Amino acid sequence: MSITLDRLLSQAIDNYPVTATLSPEIVAVLLYSLSRIEDANTWLDETENPLDEITDADRDEIEELVSGANMAIITPQVGFIRPYITTDLPTNTIACDGGTYNREDYPILYAVIDSTYIINADTFSTPNMAGCFIVGVGQHDGITYSTGDEGGQAFITLVESEMPSHSHTIPQIVGAPTQEGIGISRNITVPILTDFTGSTGGGLPHENRPPYVAVKYCVVAR
Repeated sequence: MSITLDRLLSQAIDNYPVTATLSPEIVAVLLYSLSRIEDANTWLDETENPLDEITDADRDEIEELVSGANMAIITPQVGFIRPYITTDLPTNTIACDGGTYNREDYPILYAVIDSTYIINADTFSTPNMAGCFIVGVGQHDGITYSTGDEGGQAFITLVESEMPSHSHTIPQIVGAPTQEGIGISRNITVPILTDFTGSTGGGLPHENRPPYVAVKYCVVAR
């Protein structure tokens, strides 16, 4: 196996991060470098090992790595949603504002975006993140969330079915009128019931959001 290829793959596993921010100048240098190392013979290190060789498996792996690197450099994280707090959109992104965009302007994003946001053969939309929290796709607590699902309320007014089960005590007014009869006088205790228990509360909607901080969202489009 190529000593250079073996050393490179070992470094990738042990040390290197999997994400990086690349300036246009760095991208240009990397693309130039990749064009040079497409020749598998440049991976030979005969100084360290005169018997160093490039096997067919090495050639296949080098071709795959170079091809993948080219694609990653040209289209870094297309389709990723990112928060930002700058005045203007980051380079090569579009706003997550629910807007409609043309396929011809962002062909790579159109090719990878979920079908939920494909409008037709020529246009697509972005999710509208204004005032919204992100929830992971999948099932949780018996609820299934699919890509593009929307829901929730910022404020809510409880209806009767949402209130905790409870009961009220009806006030009783006890009187003691006198009933007079022939030669008879006695007190009778009479409970007088009402159908009004009193009321309280204003019926206004209440806050239904956790603590939050608002930032802008964009999607990498190129």
